Amino acid sequence: MTFKAILRKDVIYKNNTSPLCIQFLHDGRKKTIGLGISVACAYWNAEAQKVTDDCPDRDNIQFQLKSRSTARKSSGWKRWIFP
Repeated sequence: MTFKAILRKDVIYKNNTSPLCIQFLHDGRKKTIGLGISVACAYWNAEAQKVTDDCPDRDNIQFQLKSRSTARKSSGWKRWIFP
């Protein structure tokens, strides 16, 4: 199973931010789960899967992204994500 942090560019809120999600890939199946964090598209680096250095709230967003993705990567989530 692989994990990937993505910014959903197809969803743009009124404040010009988009939600951050974790995408799970396993045996050809894909599932995306929102993290409850949103960031402006200009501040997202898709290759590095993190916010850019010039983001005003970078430390807080990066901390939330890391802590939530680590919690979701635990082995107990595998059965919940792909029943």
